[in-house]
Amino acid sequence: TERKRWQTFIHTHSRETFHQSWEWATLHETLQNKVWKLGIYSGKDLVGIALVVLIKAKRGSFLLVPHGPLLKNGLLEKKVTKALDTLHTTLEKIGKEHSCAFIRAASTFPRTGESKGLFSNIGYRSAPIFAQSELSWELNIKPDTEVLLRDMRKSTRYILKRANKHSVRYHKATDPKAFSIFIKLYDKTVSIQEFFGQNERFIQAEFEAFLIKDKARLYFIYDAEDSEPLATALIITEGKVGYYHYGASRRSEKKIPAPHLLQWYIIQDLKRDGYEMYNFWGICDEDQKGHPWQGLSLFKRGFGGHELRYLQTQDYILQWTYWLTWIVETIRKIKRRY
Repeated sequence: TERKRWQTFIHTHSRETFHQSWEWATLHETLQNKVWKLGIYSGKDLVGIALVVLIKAKRGSFLLVPHGPLLKNGLLEKKVTKALDTLHTTLEKIGKEHSCAFIRAASTFPRTGESKGLFSNIGYRSAPIFAQSELSWELNIKPDTEVLLRDMRKSTRYILKRANKHSVRYHKATDPKAFSIFIKLYDKTVSIQEFFGQNERFIQAEFEAFLIKDKARLYFIYDAEDSEPLATALIITEGKVGYYHYGASRRSEKKIPAPHLLQWYIIQDLKRDGYEMYNFWGICDEDQKGHPWQGLSLFKRGFGGHELRYLQTQDYILQWTYWLTWIVETIRKIKRRY
């Protein structure tokens, strides 16, 4: 029940997600989703936390642990196993009390056989689709600007070094009124590019939940002669990390590489404010030919950095109706190609 203690645990033991934050709980509470903030203890020592959300879907309810649980760094394997067993006992109890079809854990555990075994030993199986990003791209922004440029892909570096040739202006906003400008371009981008975006109500609730603690920023880039933005981004900050969670752009008649220029502006702005890492969020594997995110992933990788590869989302079956969800999600995955 203590926000400070919860957030301190996250900042001490994880830098890879904001989906276990107090504000992510606030977001779901705003959307009328029931939330549990669970602490896992060894004696009086807090060794783990788990934000749990009750999702009510058309095919039945389920419990979601988004990018969790988070465990204390350096725990021995025996204690990790005990912590997960203890958490699962509670989740199973809550799930049955609320007639859930299954429990879904989308952890940030590394994608290894050992991590898979920790969940499969309890009875979990790989989910047909992912719930949160399972492969993200992260950049250490602490080095000097010249070092950051040096480590980029040659084509990206070339674009950024020619930035002064374009007549553009940038704008950073934390004003809720700026959200309408952001969502207008976002919705247009989703429609034109035909990808599966998040709905406006969810994104606005997220923006407002994080804005309360000054952890949400909107960035825009404009052609100097135009009042409509060429590109925009919603950045969430958590600890020393900035997360690129949503973005949108439109084509420039002057062929201004707005998405590249805006990302570089964001990185430098976060760097000036003392942030140490920039998480570009989800990407696909380089060898996934035909994946809808292939172009976006190539764009993100161009800035340099490294990948964060997590264990596939894990499901624990509570009712036979889970298989209805499994069938629908499997078909959806085939149609979406991810």
